[in-house]
Amino acid sequence: MGFRLLFLIFLPLLLTVKPIFADSQMEIFSDPNFSSATTQFIPGETVHIKIESDDPGEKTRQIKLKDNQYRDISTFQLSRESNAPYIYKVSFSTPQDPGFYSVEATIASESSQNKLVKTIQVGGSSNVNTKINVKAEVQGTKSIKTPQPAAGQPQAETPTFTPSPVASPEANLPQTANPASSNTQTTNFWNKVLDFFQSVFKFFFRL
Repeated sequence: MGFRLLFLIFLPLLLTVKPIFADSQMEIFSDPNFSSATTQFIPGETVHIKIESDDPGEKTRQIKLKDNQYRDISTFQLSRESNAPYIYKVSFSTPQDPGFYSVEATIASESSQNKLVKTIQVGGSSNVNTKINVKAEVQGTKSIKTPQPAAGQPQAETPTFTPSPVASPEANLPQTANPASSNTQTTNFWNKVLDFFQSVFKFFFRL
């Protein structure tokens, strides 16, 4: 009984909700005749897009061009042709900056929505800028890189800094006795003693 009641409640929703159309497809071309399918372009070249879908796109039918980090760059409105299956078309110029870009198509009605995404490359592989934001922080010792001279130019001599000698106070070292000076003093002492006795001897003999 409970299952039948729930079925009767949700039956109107099941009848009104339309499934998302899985048969929608997007193609990218380099010519307005939609004959040369490609995903590689040069900067400023015109991109031609054709989408085939059963969705009438009553609510939304647009193309968004996004950069490599999926940020919006431009938005373009799709034109619709014929009856179901509908044909949607749009043309726009590629950015001047080489890189990889995403083309996101949205075709939506009140009860359905189609999203299709393809990637295009602008510029050659040698000069493509992926536009990846990388923050690098280096903590610790900072080093300075000396620019190297161009080829054919003489290399400048690296200046050499020699620390200036710093005068240091003389150490208070004990004076070392000079042997020659010591001998001289000893000789003078004995000479004085000898002179003394000679004076005494002369004094007595004078008496």
